[in-house]
Formats: sequence, C-alpha cells, structure tokens
Amino acid sequence: MRALRNVRIRSSLLLAAIALALLGTRCTGGYREDEIECEQAMNKLVECCPGFRADQASCTYSESGCASYAVYPVFTVDESHCIEGQHCAELQKSGVCDRSQHLPYVPESSTVPHPVCP
Repeated sequence: MRALRNVRIRSSLLLAAIALALLGTRCTGGYREDEIECEQAMNKLVECCPGFRADQASCTYSESGCASYAVYPVFTVDESHCIEGQHCAELQKSGVCDRSQHLPYVPESSTVPHPVCP
C-alpha cells in the first residue's frame, strides 16, 4: 500500500514538473512550430538557391504588448513543408528560388503575403 502511494506521489510530482517546464518555455519565448519549420525552410533555400540569404526574411513570431497585432514568420508551416519537400533542382526550376529573393522582411498578417511554393 505504501509503495503504491509513493508511486502516485512521484507520478504527480513528475507531471507537475513537466507542466511547469512547458509553461516556463512558453513564458520565456519558446519556439513555435511555424518558427522552427520556417527556419528549416530557410536553411533549404540557402543550400539550394544561389545568392539567397536567410537574413533577408524573418522566421520570428512576436506579439506586441499593447497593440492588437502579431508578427508571423514569413512562411507558414505548409509553405515551409512545401519548400523542405523539394529537391534543389525542383526549387530552382519551379521558380521558388527566384520568388524567395523578394520576400518581405516582416509579413504583416498570419497569411504569407507572397507565397513562393507552388
């Protein structure tokens, strides 16, 4: 009986620690899926597209404290997956590399203003 009680207490403490860790990550600016996927897509473009520079667009999500808007990564998760799923030759031939050269640094809404992936 006592062993079962100890297991329950340990399990409860472990769950509480996990919840606090997850909450702490979000409160301290943890990364969102769209940010991570966008960064991976940027790396693919740097690898495949001659002259593409990752610093020409932003993959950062941020909320304005007092204003009623947020700034989203330049690529959505779907757009990022589309880029990541293509070979370099496909990115070049389909025009993705060319369109990526003209990305806005900070998109103004949650949708990609200039989609690059067909």
